[in-house]
Amino acid sequence: MKIRWKIILFSVIIVLIAIMFILIFLNYSIPQNFDRALKMHGPPPISEPGPFRKSFLDDVKNSLLLGGIFSIIIAIIISLIFSKVLEKPIVDLKNATKRISTGDFNFAIKKETNDEIGNLVEDFNVMIKKLNNLENIRKDLLNQITHDLSTPLTGILGYIEAIEDKLIPENKIDETLKTIKEEIERLSTLINDLREYSFIESAKFKLDFEEINLSEEINRSLNIVKSKYNNKNINVILNYQDAYIYGDKKRISEIFNNIFDNAFKFSHNNGNIYVDLKRDGEKVIVSIKDEGIGIDNEDIPYIFDKFYRGRNLKEADSKGFGFGLAIVKDLVEMHKGEIKIKSEKGKGTEVIITFPALNK
Repeated sequence: MKIRWKIILFSVIIVLIAIMFILIFLNYSIPQNFDRALKMHGPPPISEPGPFRKSFLDDVKNSLLLGGIFSIIIAIIISLIFSKVLEKPIVDLKNATKRISTGDFNFAIKKETNDEIGNLVEDFNVMIKKLNNLENIRKDLLNQITHDLSTPLTGILGYIEAIEDKLIPENKIDETLKTIKEEIERLSTLINDLREYSFIESAKFKLDFEEINLSEEINRSLNIVKSKYNNKNINVILNYQDAYIYGDKKRISEIFNNIFDNAFKFSHNNGNIYVDLKRDGEKVIVSIKDEGIGIDNEDIPYIFDKFYRGRNLKEADSKGFGFGLAIVKDLVEMHKGEIKIKSEKGKGTEVIITFPALNK
């Protein structure tokens, strides 16, 4: 029952109880008052009923006053009981906010009613659960950042000390310097990812829209990423239609760089990647499908969450903080597009991106 109807119902009950007690008082007191008036003044003369009438009315007024006072007391008691019933879940919510303010998210509020407050308790519990998940993600992220930043730094420091102490042969120094450079590039990538994510989330971030030939941008990103994975000998099968969109070239390139990088990174050697581009009515649809390690079904609902890294990615020792796809999703949505992922563990992943088409 809704709170509004509960309040109306309890108000009606209180009024009815008050009326009932007044009627009981009157039903009990009027005969007594009448008898008392008869004893005091005798039967009233028809020509002059004044004293009898006054005495009787005074007694009735006193009875009404007592009945009213008693009814008010009963109404107050019932109202206090009712207010306690309404107050309890509100107090529970208040106490919950205090616990949340201290960083405690490992609890849930018991739902005791099916009204608006009960619905509020349900929503509050959902919020607590999400906050708890975010807190766990934050802790994991801090641990991951510490690990991912300290690992290359430790390696770089070790190599430099080894060179200083002349522990590395002359013929191995170039190879060691190359390794140091790779570790520095890895650090740079991690820091740039953090900075990019922070920038996209800021209010200063804006897109520079222009007409884009999407097939050209996809090819440009594909060639950039493919050169990094030449040693994997991956075959790319293209199926393009002419398609134009209105967007930011730099950010569109960033979207496909990220998607292709994942496709190549998690594909097996000598595997295939299929790229389809077509126009469907007022939409442009891009599909990028690989035959790689795939994504666990339990991870798919969270794959676009910020800082989330799936089990398969961890098993594959994927580097990064896990917000590449979160950035991609934000950028796609800023272009009024949609992104979906279909995947099966061990069989591969398909990323489907939809943009509004630009009429040419």
